[in-house]
Amino acid sequence: MYETPDNEPLPYFQTAGIHGLPFVEWGGTGAAASGGGGGYCPHGELLFLPWHRPYLVRFEQTLSQHAKRIAEEYPEDVKAQYRQAADNLRVPYWDWAAESRVPEAMLPETIKIKAARNGSVQEIDFPNPLNTYNFPKAATSGQWGSFSREDKIRHCPSPKRFPDSANEALGKANYGRWVYDVFT
Repeated sequence: MYETPDNEPLPYFQTAGIHGLPFVEWGGTGAAASGGGGGYCPHGELLFLPWHRPYLVRFEQTLSQHAKRIAEEYPEDVKAQYRQAADNLRVPYWDWAAESRVPEAMLPETIKIKAARNGSVQEIDFPNPLNTYNFPKAATSGQWGSFSREDKIRHCPSPKRFPDSANEALGKANYGRWVYDVFT
């Protein structure tokens, strides 16, 4: 998803943009939600949970389409295995109410993956998509209007330290109780 050109309808930047930045109309669907900080997501409103569910379905469908396309690049002797993996791919779920700590999977800057390269499968180092995201240059240069962000997502920017400061902040709130209260 990261490698899809940002001016196409469903790269990571545009799909994530349905949720928030860039604060522009998406796919001819009309103006973004009011309140809650911009974007289409109704943060802090009663519709947050029911809105988020179909948004994550759309995100997961897009991710799955990309995974299925990539699976076709693998050699024939392993292609079925990668097709099945693409069919079963889901967005990682973090139950922050049950585990109020940053998941270990978010911490490494790179991960090892088995990639299709030159007709074979090779283990390569790959930027960890759960760790950070580099915004397209078109976004940071203003193609989609005001974009007051740096060039990439930074967790707990200086002087704070990720994940320690995030874990400290998560530990201060009783998310488990809040989720229980919402559902009861």
